[in-house]
Amino acid sequence: MMSDFPPSAQALVDFQPRHPFFVGIDSDGCAFDAMELKQKECFIPSTIRVWGLQPISKIARETAEWVNLYSRWRGANRWPALVKVFDLLAERQEVKARNFAVPDGKALKAFIASGYPPSESGLKAYIASGHGDDELWRGLEWTRAIDQL
Repeated sequence: MMSDFPPSAQALVDFQPRHPFFVGIDSDGCAFDAMELKQKECFIPSTIRVWGLQPISKIARETAEWVNLYSRWRGANRWPALVKVFDLLAERQEVKARNFAVPDGKALKAFIASGYPPSESGLKAYIASGHGDDELWRGLEWTRAIDQL
């Protein structure tokens, strides 16, 4: 049976303790200051490109940086954070003034609420179960683009 976990997570799933305690270090923004680099160089450019936000790229970059780096949502899973960016962009006056149609995130919100793991494999399984909305396919393209950088 194929695992639903990426290889990095599978190591933890298969982990057999040898001691009555576990010491783990979350290197993503805790032990190493990698959050800004990851967001500014990987997540945000891929978000702008894949979701067609180029006409509002400055506003999209500013909003995504705020959500992912400077707000209470910092460190949130990529899917709820993406939807939050869409929701906030749709409310911004600068976006409304340009009559730009921000993705509504409806299909992504349904995926997040579905109980499937909020991961690439979870999204693939959700799509395979009969939810083939174009927004979900774009989400799959987006998450793969981020992971390749």
